[in-house]
Amino acid sequence: MSQTSNLYSRDDMFVLGNLAALAVVTGAGNLSLKILDFLRRERSKNAGSFLLYALYLQSQGMTQDAIAALEDSPVFEAEENRDEAIALHLVLLQADGQFDRALDLGHAYLGEDMIQSESAHHTIRTVIEQIETALSEAQSQFH
Repeated sequence: MSQTSNLYSRDDMFVLGNLAALAVVTGAGNLSLKILDFLRRERSKNAGSFLLYALYLQSQGMTQDAIAALEDSPVFEAEENRDEAIALHLVLLQADGQFDRALDLGHAYLGEDMIQSESAHHTIRTVIEQIETALSEAQSQFH
């Protein structure tokens, strides 16, 4: 953590994160960009602000930028909210039509027991099932 973060308590950071989350989900994510930038810089071991930033980008129609934002960040080694960021990464890959990549990663995450969060487990299983169903239906239409 930097010198700046010593000025803010864990509760302060939590409140800032909630304000940013509220802005993103209510469509005012652009108002939260400075807060998200601050949180990403000061709390890089918590994937929450990276996740929110990716959600903001996705809400602006910038799916590939959202994917890149997660892939270029430390979320895969984060101590907090890592599983949720991984699940969002797969959702974004699915939304971008990167089905093979999402399937490969999803199976690897589940097969190697890399995910602890039950909600992230559920999301990953859902993405895998949706992609496999869509690919199966597309394949049966051509035969």
